[in-house]
Amino acid sequence: MKSNNPRRVWLVLFLLLWTGCVGTEGQRRVQEANELLSADHLDEALAAYRDAERMEPDLADAYYGEGLALYQLQRHGEAESALKRAVELEPEKAVYHVYLGKILGRLDRQEEAEVSFRRATVLQPLDAEGWRGLGLTLYNQGRGADARAALENYLAFARTGSDRSAIAQLVRVLPAAPPGG
Repeated sequence: MKSNNPRRVWLVLFLLLWTGCVGTEGQRRVQEANELLSADHLDEALAAYRDAERMEPDLADAYYGEGLALYQLQRHGEAESALKRAVELEPEKAVYHVYLGKILGRLDRQEEAEVSFRRATVLQPLDAEGWRGLGLTLYNQGRGADARAALENYLAFARTGSDRSAIAQLVRVLPAAPPGG
């Protein structure tokens, strides 16, 4: 049964606005950019994220989205700047640290990537991606036992993943941590 009660329609609209579901102009632009990004319209998504940043300079999701678009465009130096700004604005969002770590790894700055991934695992200890990034970064640094411990956490938390079986094989050949250490 369909309601034709105009009061009800206004009440629903009021509640959406009051609870913030509709969002600000910048947030709406980020949502549009997210849709463009998911459709692989990278240049248009990038422009939309930058529009949102101009509308709301403190909108961390806009910088995060810009970083993702730049990452996919292989413009890693620019992506680093955008993701650092997102982390600066919302330092408690683990996913921002994960993607910053990925960028730093691509830029062959393994020690800095490690710091980002460690921060992500502290913020979201049950999230597999932080552990995956940390483990692979430690592996790239030649720290096999530490990498194994982090990747074991990844396997414990990752229910699926395109590289899960490859990670499991890597864990089997990495050295275990020495007893008591």
